[in-house]
Amino acid sequence: MLRITNLSVGYSKKSGNVFTTKDLSLSLAPGSVTMIAGKNGSGKSSLMRCLCGLQPAISGEIEINGFFVNTMNAEKTAALVSIMLSTPPSLELITASEVVFGGRQRFLSAFSFNTAQEDAAVLSALEQSGSFHLASRYFSSLSDGEKQKIMFSRCLAQDTPVILMDEPLAFLDYPSRLAMLNMLKEIAKSMGKIILFSSHDLEISLPFCNQLLILNADASWKWISDPNEIRNLSPKDIF
Repeated sequence: MLRITNLSVGYSKKSGNVFTTKDLSLSLAPGSVTMIAGKNGSGKSSLMRCLCGLQPAISGEIEINGFFVNTMNAEKTAALVSIMLSTPPSLELITASEVVFGGRQRFLSAFSFNTAQEDAAVLSALEQSGSFHLASRYFSSLSDGEKQKIMFSRCLAQDTPVILMDEPLAFLDYPSRLAMLNMLKEIAKSMGKIILFSSHDLEISLPFCNQLLILNADASWKWISDPNEIRNLSPKDIF
């Protein structure tokens, strides 16, 4: 369970706090896919970074399976939540499978680890994301869309109950966007994951969501948890 209580996100200035999201409260259950929508500058990326501990909250609590992200170190947070950022990293002389292997870091010991087990976890993550054929290629040689699939594989290899994805559809063509959304829904259901993703591709994304969080430029928000209501929405209803 992911529980967010009175969460305010933003940044500080000499004149005081500037909020991008204010007093957000909601709960997400395993097996759910939630889309975060909003205009550019509405705070989608800031919220994502806050949920995984990369950015401190101004106030409020983020609880995952009874643990509070706000008070945990990076190592412990990595066991609860993984994130795929909107822009793939620039990595040279490293293969796609080695990038995915990086998601297993929290399972490794400086003195010993099960090589066969870790290799199996990496291969499983690549297969689940449909990226097994990219395993031996250098990450730098991949297209941006292929890189994002590898970064998603890394999240799967990290094996966290919560997966965050910032604009995962941005570099994909239309068939690949549909495939990604289908995959997110299937993985959330079959593996009991809580998946949150942000997107501007509302028409294609809405039918795949269990819940919808709309962020507004004035730091207010709207939460829609009825799938039937979500399916009947159009972009003009959100913007």
